[in-house]
Amino acid sequence: MFLAAVDWLQSINCTARRRPIKLWVVSGEPVLEYALTPIAFAEALDRTADRRRHLLLGNGFSIAVWPDFRYDALLTAGVGQNQRVQALFAQFETVDFERVGRALLETQAVLSVHDGAGPLAARVAADYRDLRRLLVSAITRIHPAAPAVLEGRFEPCADFLEAFIGVARRSLWGKVFTTNYDLLLYWTLMRRVDDLAANDGFRGKPLTWQPQAMQAVFYLHGALHLFEKDGVTQKLSAPGRLVDTVGKRIERDDVPLFISEGSSQEKRVRIAESDYLTTASECLTAACDDPDACLFIFGHSLREEDEHIFEKIAEGEIEEVFVSVRPADTLEARARIRATTELWVEKRARRNGPPLTVFGYDPAEAAPWG
Repeated sequence: MFLAAVDWLQSINCTARRRPIKLWVVSGEPVLEYALTPIAFAEALDRTADRRRHLLLGNGFSIAVWPDFRYDALLTAGVGQNQRVQALFAQFETVDFERVGRALLETQAVLSVHDGAGPLAARVAADYRDLRRLLVSAITRIHPAAPAVLEGRFEPCADFLEAFIGVARRSLWGKVFTTNYDLLLYWTLMRRVDDLAANDGFRGKPLTWQPQAMQAVFYLHGALHLFEKDGVTQKLSAPGRLVDTVGKRIERDDVPLFISEGSSQEKRVRIAESDYLTTASECLTAACDDPDACLFIFGHSLREEDEHIFEKIAEGEIEEVFVSVRPADTLEARARIRATTELWVEKRARRNGPPLTVFGYDPAEAAPWG
């Protein structure tokens, strides 16, 4: 594409047709494209000082401090566990687990309408289960072994979280939602439990989840330290190295509560099977329906596999959303974010909902890990 090869020389922000427009001057020629309204992170905090701030964290949050959580590193960690699944990554020329998972699901759907395809469909289903297990196993393998590995990084992260769930904002506490499976948010909350609204809903011995109005932290897709059996969700809290304990349970075929399906629709189905995940999803819906609040999104690429999450914004009442956009992201990634946020605005307008403004900020300015 033309834009993929140009040198960016200058950008000018202007407004046209009542929507934010960005005018790029490229080799002397103007190129118009819809864009997020740019804003500095500090300005975004000032703008929302008297409102509840909800926070939605994606994989970029964890990658910012532990780059091994990138898909390519995860794939390397899982090499050799299933040769057929491994070959699919090569076939599709991708390191994206959800891309391969979606392909396997689509293959199962095709085979389901063919007579005599049962044995092959069963092998494909087994490969899909192996793919999900490979992902959770790989995350456990490359995960920081203990909080001490990241010593010095939790304090700035807690400072970042204070803007959303800090004690100083008690009357304006928001909620924190994450789609990450790792333990980094959990470790941060435990470091500053007296300064943050760290209530994740787990109480008693063993730590068991029960719905409660004051819950402020939600793992939308499960997490390494959450396990579910017979409809009961429990949180693992082990002395010593929690990651090792999780790994040993996985070896015994005791897999954490872990939503890694390859499509948004499949994720919806899995979420509906868990009371904990259903409640977490409903609480995100309520946050997006909160007209007196705003939503900050950090580290999400707004992929279609997570449509079940982001559709809540278009369907909600919240009027301002702040999305992290890295200047170093590829043109394709930025175009996807731009197109997705435009769709939110258009869907909101079509149903005559409250006007929605989406801002873009540089995640480096938020610097959650210092």
